[in-house]
Amino acid sequence: AGVSIQYKYLLFCEGRFERWEAFDGNRTIGAATSRAGSRHSLVPPDDELDVLPAPPEPRWSAGASTPPPTPAGLAEADGTTGVSGQLSALDVGEGGSVIVVSYILPLLITRERETASWAIDWNLDSVLARRASAGRAEGKRVLWIGCPGVAVAEADRASLTEALVHYSAVPVFLEPETQKVFYTDFCRAFLWPVFHNVIKAGAYSHSAWRAYCTVNRQFADKVVEVYEPSDLIWAHDYHLLLLPSFLLRRHRTAHIGLFLHSPFPASDVFRSVAVREELLRAMLHADMVGFLLFEYTRGFLTSCKLMN
Repeated sequence: AGVSIQYKYLLFCEGRFERWEAFDGNRTIGAATSRAGSRHSLVPPDDELDVLPAPPEPRWSAGASTPPPTPAGLAEADGTTGVSGQLSALDVGEGGSVIVVSYILPLLITRERETASWAIDWNLDSVLARRASAGRAEGKRVLWIGCPGVAVAEADRASLTEALVHYSAVPVFLEPETQKVFYTDFCRAFLWPVFHNVIKAGAYSHSAWRAYCTVNRQFADKVVEVYEPSDLIWAHDYHLLLLPSFLLRRHRTAHIGLFLHSPFPASDVFRSVAVREELLRAMLHADMVGFLLFEYTRGFLTSCKLMN
């Protein structure tokens, strides 16, 4: 609470990135103080695409020795360039890779019975499916991290890991019981309804929350195994909301993006989530958080405003 949040909208057309808003800098939710003395963030009532509202005049007494510092002055003082600098810093470094992290790899994986070899192909029905012509993103290597989507015996994990090298994919193997509690009990039975503005009584389970934390930590461990300082980490969807926080504990300068392919609920619905602050604070560890619609962005920003 009391920390300004800067943000910016971008346009997607038929699932493809088009452009950022047509102005320099970022929108800002400033910090304000209520009559009770508590600090909170102010969410703009109406945002208009490509129109950056003028910042409010700073309030300070004429008798004060010096006016309050401007955002530019603060940025200069602490050696940063603000969130606009952070957004531009999401570019991949020289020689770096784009590490795409999702719960399930966008691959179809089966085991040939006759030869016991692995048959692997891109799953074109996946939101993250890589097209044949997209071998590289603007000349950068793309590395995929996620679960294989099929049950793999412990004795077969090494052979599958080796087979996935050809697809620049690194598998994450979860214990079956942990994966069941993580996905079925927390992601599908709890987070999915909430993120679609449906509150289900008794859906939250602390044991399921522990499994969610455990899986996110395992994903972070796998990313750290392959991460280089020039890499860009791009996490996807509500399965991995804690990932930015776990990663920054290990690499304080990592560049991390997070994109939600699901809706984000209205703030009054999200307030029903027992671990809402843990989820929000972890998401805010990302350099950039992306949403499908303005409506979902507004729900997220309003939820941030309501944090203690």
